[in-house]
Amino acid sequence: MHFKSFSEDVKISGEAILASLKALSEYSLSIDGLLNKYGLKDIKEGQWYNFQNWLNVLKDVSSKYGPNTIFTLGKGVANNVPDMKLDFRSLLGSIDRGYKMNHIDGDVGYIELEAFDDAGRSARLKNRTPYPGDYGRGVLVGLIRKFRPVPGAVPKVEIETTDEEDVVYLNVYW
Repeated sequence: MHFKSFSEDVKISGEAILASLKALSEYSLSIDGLLNKYGLKDIKEGQWYNFQNWLNVLKDVSSKYGPNTIFTLGKGVANNVPDMKLDFRSLLGSIDRGYKMNHIDGDVGYIELEAFDDAGRSARLKNRTPYPGDYGRGVLVGLIRKFRPVPGAVPKVEIETTDEEDVVYLNVYW
């Protein structure tokens, strides 16, 4: 279920939260009031925070500002990804490792690259996380824009829902 952690012990890194918040600041949008409401004020790098509190912030952001703002927060995650010298397939395949570096303790979920077609410029990822699909879509669009698998590529990510309420597929085209 989106916005509900799979385990109450899960924590999220300050770096992951700050990367998302930076994307919002580019649009002059502040959610400081919501962060304060859930005990997430004064976020710092190198610190860990209760993941459910962050999900509560996102749920309120979704209700107040809509899915485009959730998408923007997801795009901000790319700000936190170092400039790795990986081909695009390897980059997509490493998303789960990066996700698990920023989400610890308990069942954090996963993001699995299931298919990659370089010639067809498409990929499919299975996303079992508490984040809504628009957040995952934003993460992938941000990564495609940052790492440009093909010069001039225009990223497109489609969300495919499933019968499992905590799983979506993210179909990527570039």
